[in-house]
This record gives sequence, C-alpha cells and structure tokens, in this order.
Amino acid sequence: MSVPMAYALSLHVDQDLLALGRAIGELRRRNLKVSAITLGPGADAGQARLTVIVDADEGTVEMAMRKLLKVSGVRGAMRELQ
Repeated sequence: MSVPMAYALSLHVDQDLLALGRAIGELRRRNLKVSAITLGPGADAGQARLTVIVDADEGTVEMAMRKLLKVSGVRGAMRELQ
C-alpha cells in the first residue's frame, strides 16, 4: 500500500460551468481528498486554469489524470508532487 502524498493537479478547461462541473465531478467520483481548489484565467482565450491539491497515492493520481484527460472540456492536465 502506497503512502498518500500531496499532488497539485493543473487542468486547462473550457471556460464554462459545464466543463468545470465535469472536471470536479470526475475528482469526486474518484473519492480524492481535496485540500484546495483554485480557478483562474487560462493561457488561451476561452480557457480557465483549475488547480487542485489532492492527498492520494501515486497510482490513484495517475488513474485520475487519465480519466480527467478524457473528460469533455478538459484541454490539458499536469501533475506535480508538493
């Protein structure tokens, strides 16, 4: 069993409530422990940057990232160990 660590997930999403709701819903379905959520402007027009700090093991974070990239409205995703 892996030890949970803090990861920062940075998502580039379409700037509409449906895309944001789908991305947050996917995190909720994965039952991830969320420490913080930040939403700000994205690099491109019509996009937003959603940064989420989660406490989970590496395998769980990898699975969540693969699922998030398949969500409609998510244009890109990165993760960093905190």
